[in-house]
Amino acid sequence: MTYITYPKYPVAPLQPACNKCRTQMVDSIALQQTYVGGMPDFEGEGYSSTFTVGGTGYVAVCWKCPDCGRSITKGRRE
Repeated sequence: MTYITYPKYPVAPLQPACNKCRTQMVDSIALQQTYVGGMPDFEGEGYSSTFTVGGTGYVAVCWKCPDCGRSITKGRRE
């Protein structure tokens, strides 16, 4: 007869590993950049094609590697 052993404590949710150094990532927050459109690039256009980093930014929930500092936003795996 085979017995199944269950963990004594509940298992933590699956955390991704860092692609660079293979360390388990931890919950964290990061400052996400916002992009701002400039003036139209050519005469007669009503829209801008060139965007620059600017604005106030916002706080995003992410996974962060405690060793190298690399971070990825939650819900997206690279």
